[in-house]
Amino acid sequence: MGNQFFSSPYLLQETTTISKVEDVENIIEHILGEYTNAGFAFCHVYPSIAANDSNGKKLLLTIEEGKRIKIHDYLYNIQGRTSKGPVKKIANFEPDKYFSSSVIGETKKRLYETGVFETIKDNIVIKNGLYMILFEMYERPSDNILAYGAFNEDNYDFSIIYSTQNLLGTLRRIGFQYDYQTLFALDLTDPILLYPISLNGNFSIWTYDSVRLMKLTGKITAPVGEHYKITLSSGVESYSYFGADSLDQQHSANFVGIGVNSDHGSSVWSSKQNMDFEYLFRNYDRWKLQYDGEFQFMKFYLRPHYYYCLTDSFEYFDYFRIGGTKDLRGYFEEEFFVKEAAWVNFEFKKFFVFPLVDVAWIQDELKYSYGFGLSLASDIIDAAIIFAWPKQAKWLDGKIHLKLEKDF
Repeated sequence: MGNQFFSSPYLLQETTTISKVEDVENIIEHILGEYTNAGFAFCHVYPSIAANDSNGKKLLLTIEEGKRIKIHDYLYNIQGRTSKGPVKKIANFEPDKYFSSSVIGETKKRLYETGVFETIKDNIVIKNGLYMILFEMYERPSDNILAYGAFNEDNYDFSIIYSTQNLLGTLRRIGFQYDYQTLFALDLTDPILLYPISLNGNFSIWTYDSVRLMKLTGKITAPVGEHYKITLSSGVESYSYFGADSLDQQHSANFVGIGVNSDHGSSVWSSKQNMDFEYLFRNYDRWKLQYDGEFQFMKFYLRPHYYYCLTDSFEYFDYFRIGGTKDLRGYFEEEFFVKEAAWVNFEFKKFFVFPLVDVAWIQDELKYSYGFGLSLASDIIDAAIIFAWPKQAKWLDGKIHLKLEKDF
């Protein structure tokens, strides 16, 4: 009753039987969805029960369609430092279109995907006789500092990573990483300028005893559908080999690459997959393939990885360095230099004490490590301690990994 814009058969979609309260709720939800997506922001549906001729009961739905409205503009009340300019770029508002709850939902989803906002509320307001949507936006901490390290009786290593998802309130991201005596890296991402295309630049310096690699990379990432992204990259690598007294050799080479990323999930499970291919142009051309994945279900984590490099003449930085905090936690940092590696990390993080196992196929041999971790969270800092032992190890062969993380 009361439906003028949509016909009853269209709204009911051949619904003939109703056996429980949930069926009524689903029908009402469907009807409201049809109306609010067609401009009827103030539509109401009132159910009632009436007797019919066969001594049964009949469900009556009374619809108050309300006024069909157009939205003149979006307004933003941001509780935080974010500027309205980049928010408007992401919202991509089209003026004077009929109100649509699905369009507003997609707008909020895009804003949530920046990782900057914790809560976004929307309300209809009237200004100068025009209907507008007011977004109340509350920021979450968007700066992060992460420090982690590993040590045993004879060795230690540590790294520091600082990152922000909202540089100077612009929704641009910057990251800095330092690995002890090994790596200095700076990473800048601009998802706003060509939104939804993202631009990225990375500069890194890897330094070992007598060799150094400087790498400059530029990337363009574009979404393909809702869950996939394609990345095109290009850059230059510069190698320096040092002798005892002076520079022995230095050369540079250009590279190109392509990557595919997918991200699916719900409140119960998630799947994140990333694959990158890189081709380096030099006297002995080189190509690298890297796959990193993560599957999560009910606090059980499975992270498969596969790395492969091919060239007719391997140089120092062509090899993958496997072992330590980031992959095989029962081994020394970068213990294995390999052309090919495959490994899987298992964790079950339902409780603050959790078991872990790493299994790898490296240098034509099965490697594994095992152990347990302690996850400690507080308002001040989040910490995790991992104890892990390698294959056929003694007690003193164990490694300790410490991770400290703070959002602000």
